[in-house]
Order: sequence, then C-alpha cells, then structure tokens
Amino acid sequence: MRRYRDMLVVVPREMDWIQFKEVFRFGLSYWGVNLSVVLLLGSDNLVVGTLFGAATASVFYTTKMIGSLSVSVLSRIIDNVFPGAAFISGKNDWFALKAAYLRLVRYLMATLLPVVLAITLFTEWLVTAWVGVTQYAGVLMSAFVACFVLLQVFAHLHGILTVATGRIQYWNYISIACGVVAVFMSFFLGFQFGIEYVIAGICVSLLPLVLFLFLRIKSTLRFSMYEFFQAAKISLFFLPIFLVFYAIKNQLVYSLLNLVICLISYC
Repeated sequence: MRRYRDMLVVVPREMDWIQFKEVFRFGLSYWGVNLSVVLLLGSDNLVVGTLFGAATASVFYTTKMIGSLSVSVLSRIIDNVFPGAAFISGKNDWFALKAAYLRLVRYLMATLLPVVLAITLFTEWLVTAWVGVTQYAGVLMSAFVACFVLLQVFAHLHGILTVATGRIQYWNYISIACGVVAVFMSFFLGFQFGIEYVIAGICVSLLPLVLFLFLRIKSTLRFSMYEFFQAAKISLFFLPIFLVFYAIKNQLVYSLLNLVICLISYC
C-alpha cells in the first residue's frame, strides 16, 4: 500500500499459498465443531416444540434461560484466555501454559460451581417471580440445566486451549458425532420421559466430547490428576453450603440435629 500526496494506492501482494493452505486446512478441520455447537445448543427447543408444541417449548425455554445466560457469560470470559494461551503455546513453553491452566481451573471452579448450585436451588424462585410458576418446568430440569452448564463451560475452556495448542486432530469427527447423537437422544428421552429429559440427553451426549478435550489437554500439558484436583479443591467449600440450602429448601431439616447429620454425611 502506497500513498501519493492525497491519493491512496493499494498494491496487491502475491498470495502466500502456504499460509492459505494452513488456514484452509484449519477451517476444514474446525467446521464440524461449529456444526456441533448448533446441534448441542440450538436443537433442544426444536425437539421440545416438535414433541410437545409451542406452549411447552416456551416453558422449556424459560426454565433453561438462566443456564443459557450463564454459559454465554462464562464462555465470553474464557474467550479472553485464547490470545495469551496461543502466545505461550507458540513459544512452546508448556510449563508456563500448564501453570496458567491450573490457575484457570482454580478460578473457574470458584466461579462455576456457585453458579451451578444457584441454578439448582433458585431457578424456581427466579422463574416464578419473573413470569409465574406455570412457566417453570420443575426441579429435575433445573438439576439437568445445572449439569449442562457445568459440562458446556468445562468443554469450552478445554476447547479454547485445544485450539491454542493446535492439537485439533479428530475433534471435528467427535464433535459431529456428539451433536448428531444429542439430537436423537434428546428426542428419544423427551418422547419417553418428558421435557426434562431433553436436556438430559444433551448432557449425556456432551460427556464424550468433554472427556476427549480434557484428555487432549492433559496429554499436551502433562499434568497429573492430583494436580488437577488440587487446583479444583476450592470448589469443595461450596458443597456443604449447597447441602444446607438444599435441605432447607426441600424442608428436609426440621432440627439442628438433622442439619448436623446432613453435614456429617457429606464429610
């Protein structure tokens, strides 16, 4: 690009075919991931609408909305990890990337688990206060939505790191397979057991993808399960709080003795 006084002249450069092939190969290897995102995140409302009608789909959408917003917000936060992870990966400094990953796990679990527990405990109250109790699909669906949020955010973190490290082999095929299975499984479970199990089918379909991405990052960064659980142990502090709130919410605690028994059972 050259500038002559007040004129801007664009001089085309010769295409770098080697770089073009690399970018094209990456896009070809990644398109299935984008397809699976559509199938895993966007098919459930269509399945519920097909099986039960628009009115029931509205109840499903309202109950799931808090979980969907949580996934969106947490995923956008995780996206900020990519530039730094790609930079460290480009320098082949795997020790630094491993240390950064374990810190990310610590911070993510400290944020994610309270969100998951809040979805399980308070979705009914929020939906009832917002649009009325008739738009709430039940406690079981709240629990399934919480599992969906946990799995999806965990998969997103390891997916971002997988792209940053460049080790995306076979991810394309596994993502497509999980997406297709999610559609059929959610349809089958929803037809057999009700709308709550539509999201359960998606959770089950997400498990192989989450496991694949986790093991891929584990083999790349070479951390042990002990190191991983050490980083995630902060989340254990929230479990007694969850047990107390869950017991009170479901009227399972009628005395201080019952509360103590609940906590001892957890320990």
